[in-house]
Amino acid sequence: KLVGNIINCFAENNPNRCYISDVDKKTKVIAVYSPIGGCGKTTIAVGCSINSAECGNSVFYLNLEEIQSTPYFFNCESKVNISNMLYYIKEKKKNLALKIEGIRNKDYQYDIHYFSPPDTIVDINDTTPDEIHSLIHELKISNSYDEIFIDMSTNMNDKNISVLKYSDQIIMVLANEDLSISKAAFFIKEMEILSQRNDLDIYSKLTIILNKSSVNKNPKIEKLNINNKSIEVEIPMINDPITIS
Repeated sequence: KLVGNIINCFAENNPNRCYISDVDKKTKVIAVYSPIGGCGKTTIAVGCSINSAECGNSVFYLNLEEIQSTPYFFNCESKVNISNMLYYIKEKKKNLALKIEGIRNKDYQYDIHYFSPPDTIVDINDTTPDEIHSLIHELKISNSYDEIFIDMSTNMNDKNISVLKYSDQIIMVLANEDLSISKAAFFIKEMEILSQRNDLDIYSKLTIILNKSSVNKNPKIEKLNINNKSIEVEIPMINDPITIS
């Protein structure tokens, strides 16, 4: 915390100086998206972050949801959070790389970096696609991370489209239920339109995960096909056999 405060003070008092690492690290940006809530998207995003870190990669977990569950997985007791970072970007100040170092938190068990949730959801809602792009870009060019996992909201707005466009890989999480498949079909139709209008290449980057899979699989799930892509990973539903007496 002390080092973070020192870095923040230094960045604030040297706004016109820019510091860029000279390490050439090829950072991979991975967006985790679901068209429906309750599919376990955040759990999978955090799980992928932990798995990547355990494989020896340097990882940043970036939650861009309006209502975040980051404190459920990581310690978020710091006084600064993503609101401070977004404000700094809005002010178009330099030293963003230093600011990231001063604001980010670290999970010492898995060695994962992340931001604490915003002061208010308004701070997330008021950001523009360009500002979100700037945040991801700064994380990427900092040369500090091998992989950045972005936990997206379920909305399909300009900000999320910007995230999808800038990502190197897109993980779409579905559940074994009719509503999930129905929304997936809507998402596919929307992506076809956006691909034509915004030159958005989504299909080549897409990996489909079926969460809460069961033996009695939904027939619609088995027939699911998104531009010749089908479900690549299935995560089974686990019923806890433990009973409390």
